[in-house]
Parts: sequence; structure tokens; C-alpha cells
Amino acid sequence: MIRPEIGEDGGWSFFNGHLKGYFISTGEHKYSYRQVYKANSPYSGAGRNSILTPALHYHLYQPETYTVNGGRMLYEIEGRRGVLEKGETFTFPPNTPHTFWSDESTGEDMDITTSIEGGPNVGFDEGFDHNFFGYWSSQVAQGKPLSPFQMLLFLYTADVVDASIPLGLGRAANFVLGLLVGKYLLGYEERYKAFDTKAD
Repeated sequence: MIRPEIGEDGGWSFFNGHLKGYFISTGEHKYSYRQVYKANSPYSGAGRNSILTPALHYHLYQPETYTVNGGRMLYEIEGRRGVLEKGETFTFPPNTPHTFWSDESTGEDMDITTSIEGGPNVGFDEGFDHNFFGYWSSQVAQGKPLSPFQMLLFLYTADVVDASIPLGLGRAANFVLGLLVGKYLLGYEERYKAFDTKAD
């Protein structure tokens, strides 16, 4: 695993700096994290089809609120598309398939803050973000494919479901392929030292 560089401003640099992540705050069943997607990036510059555009997904218990600090965010929710300008906020309810991406026509970095609150699972936190994007970035840097078992295990720990899995089997895939096969059979982990906030 390749540990991301951490800047003096505390930002974690993924994908050679094309995505930077900043921890903001946490609390009981509450978490906020800032992400900056670099403009004209090979990872986020192809709109809806960009590498860094998340698959359609939903959160089982927690509403997820996005605030745009810079640039413009485009999003899709239940088949409908929308736009968020700088200073605007939108909340995706639980169990609602959605995704988002940067509007590259602005020529600006997309700077967003994500906040989640509620739900019984505190697995969606700074550790999840660092491991999910750290592993993804590390694999890309090494020219290695992503393991679907590892990615599903990450999603399982955070109560996030991949809505693009056919027949509504995303939640079952998290449990069977992510937890049972990925963790207990193949030995994948939910968290790695390389992506530990306190690691040297």
C-alpha cells in the first residue's frame, strides 16, 4: 500500500494530488469531511463518466449533506440530475441512490464539504474516507486492479450500498462478498496502517 502524502495544511493527497481530503469535525453519529477535486484532471475531468465519479450508491441510515465551497457540483438522485453552485447545499436522504461529479466547464476546482449525521453505525468516518480513497489511489498508482471484495468490505463497514449492483443485491453483496468472502476468507481488512491518521 502506498501511503498518501499529507500536506502542511493537513490535507491528504490522493491520485497524485488530483483529489485532496481534509478532516473537519466528528462527534457522536456526526462527521464532516472536505474534498477538493482538481480542475482539468484525468481522474475527474470527464463529467459523469470520470474515474472519481462514485457509482450510484445510498446510505442505509444517514442523510448525507453536500455544501459547495468552490466550483460547481452536478449530481444525480433517483434518475434526476441537478446542479449545486458555490454556497448551495443539498441533502441526500437515506436509502436514496445518488452520485455526484465536478462540472469541468467552470475550469475551477470542485471544493465540497460532506456531512453525515445519525444512524447506528459510526463506520462512515475519517478512517473510512482515508482507507477507501487511499486504497483506490494506491492501486491506481501501482497499476493494479481494485478488488471488488475489498471495496465491498469498505462499504459494509460504513453502511453504504452500491446501487448499481443488479436486482437490488447490493446490501447482500456487502455482507456475502465483502464481509464473509473478503474479510474472513481472503483476509482483506477494513482499515490499514498505511492509511491510519496517526501512522508515521
